[in-house]
Amino acid sequence: MRRSHAALIGLGWVAGCASAHAVGGWSAAVRAPIELSQACLDEIADAVDQVPKRLECTGLYDRLAQFKLAKGVDLFEPTYPLWSDASVKTRWIYLPKGTSIDAEKPDNWGFPVGTRLWKEFRNPAGTKRLETRFFVKNGEDDWAHTSYVWNDDETQATQANQGKDMMVDGKEYHVPNHTQCNECHNGRRERVLGFDQVVLGIPNPSSEEHITLADLVKQKRLKNFKSDSMEYQVGPDANSVEAQALGWMHNNCGVSCHNSNVTSKAYSNGMRLLLHPGELDGRPLTDIDSVKTTVDKDVFAMRWKGSKRVVTGNPDESLLYKLITQRGDPMQQMPPLGTNEVDTKYTDFVKEWIISLGKQ
Repeated sequence: MRRSHAALIGLGWVAGCASAHAVGGWSAAVRAPIELSQACLDEIADAVDQVPKRLECTGLYDRLAQFKLAKGVDLFEPTYPLWSDASVKTRWIYLPKGTSIDAEKPDNWGFPVGTRLWKEFRNPAGTKRLETRFFVKNGEDDWAHTSYVWNDDETQATQANQGKDMMVDGKEYHVPNHTQCNECHNGRRERVLGFDQVVLGIPNPSSEEHITLADLVKQKRLKNFKSDSMEYQVGPDANSVEAQALGWMHNNCGVSCHNSNVTSKAYSNGMRLLLHPGELDGRPLTDIDSVKTTVDKDVFAMRWKGSKRVVTGNPDESLLYKLITQRGDPMQQMPPLGTNEVDTKYTDFVKEWIISLGKQ
């Protein structure tokens, strides 16, 4: 059914100019509705779930030809990013004017209607745009999403709901289809991965331009935020083996699968790799879920019967380490989707962490 332009305006789409100014890396509280051409408004009105066929109609860019971002669109980057076979990724979020994120549940933020998120993938050298994934919240418990594939000269990106396979730098690259996206994103109540209290609260030295938890609090973009801290630390220091290993497992395994949301794929097995803000208060790491549910804990799945998730001091006998260093069979690897290559940098940190457990 075609949506009226009045309905689109109510969700933040407008045909007209507006402005926003920046404070640090975060657009200030007076935020502009996203300006689109009349042709794009017509395309959205006719589209299923407000997902247009062209990326330029999602509101990411003010001018696509110059890759100039629309006003009110902001960068963010998880401190420990999801591994995607070394693809270079850039992430953005837009929150409609006058709205805020409900932070009452620290592990499950509630996003306002009209929230939009984008994630751009480039080849490992960062020289070629491959795809841009898009999520938009159309109503309560109503998220729509798609992937847009860029043409060779990067002048346009068009919808690829059925997914697409391509060759990139001599290797196979897979754009996920609509169903495959759901397999991971359904593990979160609000479908959003990589934008949460923990990953935004752990200092990210890679860039000062990205949104932090402190930015959100100062700009009053969070309501019901009850934490006394706006920065978190895993382990003895940010560069420790524990921080690198547990932080990587949080964003690569915990946020989508290994958490307590009943919709997550690994809910029933009881292994919890999601870091909770309340745990990162200086308590011993032995008292956090990521350790309590893994170290020297039995595996109950029949195909791995007799194994332990993590064997103190012995990564080679730890099923967790085996699965994150294997590829080729989705049933025998972690994460099961979106990767054909092992993240050797961070799996080495996991190995070192397991070895260190035997020295304590």
